[in-house]
Amino acid sequence: MRNPAALLRKKPDLSKQPGAVLFAALMALGGLSPWVRAQQPDLSALNMRADLGDPEALNALGNAYAN
Repeated sequence: MRNPAALLRKKPDLSKQPGAVLFAALMALGGLSPWVRAQQPDLSALNMRADLGDPEALNALGNAYAN
């Protein structure tokens, strides 16, 4: 391909991806927020485990604060 920037200007064909339209609508309306909230870690438990030197807890705590 000679012009990679042309891919950014090209409109996607949503008729081939009907799930993408539904997903975009749910994201716009905040319909996925219960699932997002369910995935958030318990920071107090992670802090206690990280204080004891648990490497997985340290990593998860760092990711939680970064995100």
